[in-house]
Amino acid sequence: MHSIDEADEGEKPGDQMPFPELWNVFKCILPFLWPKGKTNLQLWFIGTFLLVCFQRVLGVLIALQDGYIINKLTKLEIPLSEFYIMVFLRVLKFVCVMAHILCWMPVTYWSTGRLLIEPHSKILDLSKDFHDAKESSKLWEGLNRGLGINGSFNQLITDIVPTIADLVLAPGLLLSTLGPYMGLLMTTIAIFYVWLNGEILARILQLQRKRNSLLEREKTVLHETTANWNTVSLFGRGTNEKLRYSEAVHNTINARKSVAYLGLVQYAVQSIVLLTGYIGVCLRAAYQISQGSLPLGSYMTCISFWDTFTGSLKSAPDLFQSIASSLVDAENMVMLLEQQPSIVNSSTAKRLCIKEGDVEFHNVEFKIKDQYILNKVSFYCPGGRTTAIVGASGGGKSTCLNMLFRFYDVTGGYIKIDGQDVRDVTLDSLRGMIGFVPQEPQFFNTTIRENIQYGNEDATEETIHSACRDVILHDKIMTFPKKYETMIGERGVKLSGGERQRLAIARLIIRNPQILLFDEATSAVDTETEAIIQRNISRLSAGRTVIVVAHRLSTVVNADSIIVIKDGVVVEQGSHKELLEKGGYYKKLWSQKTELQ
Repeated sequence: MHSIDEADEGEKPGDQMPFPELWNVFKCILPFLWPKGKTNLQLWFIGTFLLVCFQRVLGVLIALQDGYIINKLTKLEIPLSEFYIMVFLRVLKFVCVMAHILCWMPVTYWSTGRLLIEPHSKILDLSKDFHDAKESSKLWEGLNRGLGINGSFNQLITDIVPTIADLVLAPGLLLSTLGPYMGLLMTTIAIFYVWLNGEILARILQLQRKRNSLLEREKTVLHETTANWNTVSLFGRGTNEKLRYSEAVHNTINARKSVAYLGLVQYAVQSIVLLTGYIGVCLRAAYQISQGSLPLGSYMTCISFWDTFTGSLKSAPDLFQSIASSLVDAENMVMLLEQQPSIVNSSTAKRLCIKEGDVEFHNVEFKIKDQYILNKVSFYCPGGRTTAIVGASGGGKSTCLNMLFRFYDVTGGYIKIDGQDVRDVTLDSLRGMIGFVPQEPQFFNTTIRENIQYGNEDATEETIHSACRDVILHDKIMTFPKKYETMIGERGVKLSGGERQRLAIARLIIRNPQILLFDEATSAVDTETEAIIQRNISRLSAGRTVIVVAHRLSTVVNADSIIVIKDGVVVEQGSHKELLEKGGYYKKLWSQKTELQ
């Protein structure tokens, strides 16, 4: 299997053998369809299967009973007992249909639940590298399509298996009741029909893969243009984006047309083959009756068997195509489920234990392919002190915080907290003791109160209000009509950039972590508000380890230590005063700032 991001780059849809691929998809999906370890659901499953098979047996008995009734009528006798038996069989078949639906419902609801929950859990378990590379619209579209496999599995149990039984039973019954020529005729038609539809189905699946790829592209364009409406408007690209989406839609429609046209060809071929077979069966039966070798009722039985046979024969390709199509649709879901997180707990991982809160980077290297993002980075952050990391954009400052939080693992050297390598402690304990405010904080489309409380579900109203006062946000919130119950919109779009940053810091404050990480956490607020927030954070972070990434050097002049990074390398360390006296890179940055002011 390929990764989700590689799915569109490798093989073309027409270049691969579809059926082995589909079998691999089915094997991966099967654990989500069969209720392993749940005896009650397994009994419902088996009960459904038996009831469906019994329905097919009843169908054969009803066809035979129709023939008995016709034979009685040809003798001018009233087939009363035969009629009662037929009514009983039809009522019994109806009861079996209702019973199999009721038996199947618990199984299908369980399966639907798993197909919804497991991919969501997998997405949350995957590491930052996956989330940095994913296309959300493509991911959601693939998962939504993948749910169709549940309905197809239902078809497999309730339709495919019985259909195969019909295709075996009908020729056998005709062979025994109407002679070997009739059985041979039906068997020949069935083999040719299945082979022909198999060839067409392979081509349909190739076209469907192409359609799915184009549909994902269409959804991506739709998501991007609507989510980035501001950018589209700012650059006056509305007309271009309308054309781009229109082109994507038309490409998808053309792909759908190709599938539909080939399906029409399939239907025409099916009809011609079955019509030819029907004519042959009817002529053969009529000839045998005219010769007196068969009673008239056998013609009715023959037609009933033929209807059952052709009904199953016509539905078989559609059912197989439906299941195969669902397996194609589920390919992206399977790729997701097969993904493994790059950051995991080691087999000997223990819970992080923090006493002093000392943080040490020793010869830390981090590279992507052959490009170094951090190269031999070493520095020490004493517990209970504030350390600032500064430097030009793209120098690796934020990467240091991401490495400490273990969004990524080092490719060389180590990072330790109180002497414990972060790779040797559990992720939950590590991230539970570190609070992180990133450059672009993200929020849920819910209320201000619920977004803040996400940092600590047990936080009281007073604690929430106090945290908002510390970040100079409480008074502003109280001016809103619904105050703390105000909805902030998707990703917090109803708040300004500065309000979002302050909300993120308030969320961090109520979490009360032992190590605080701030990545440009106040870059969007004015200098006066920033100064007040800095004083409040300094008061709240007393005795805690604080690491701050900043572009505004004025915000870190009081830091106990400043780490200066350039192009992924630590070039200077020291206090603000010491670094100015050195007259190096830091002084150059400070001078540039002063000149701008």
